[in-house]
Amino acid sequence: MTKTQYFRPFLLLVSISLLLVYCKQEDKALKKIEQRHAEIMIIHDEVMPKMSDIYKLKKALKEIEQTEASLKLIKELEDADEAMMSWMHQYKKPTPGTKGLDNYLNDQEVLIKEVRSKMLTAIEKAKDAI
Repeated sequence: MTKTQYFRPFLLLVSISLLLVYCKQEDKALKKIEQRHAEIMIIHDEVMPKMSDIYKLKKALKEIEQTEASLKLIKELEDADEAMMSWMHQYKKPTPGTKGLDNYLNDQEVLIKEVRSKMLTAIEKAKDAI
């Protein structure tokens, strides 16, 4: 056997090994992306049902005497509602290979946490006022 006859099977074995390692790395990256997406959606799913609370509280505040304080609370509830709607409109499920994916997911997590805070604060203030 010549050197090239030994080299071809060796090259094939190395190529297959590298391909398997690459596939495992891709699988890990995909799992990480899916996990981050799931974490973000858990926060969303936690506060999304509270949108009905916002609607009910706005309605209740509009039925009581309109004061500067009640109008301010209505505005805070509307702002919280708009923040959630805006976040949902701009959020795109991440796809592997997208440039800047870690930064995007970090930014989205910060944004949805801000939405959650805004919603919960507005709801709490409105409940206290009614």
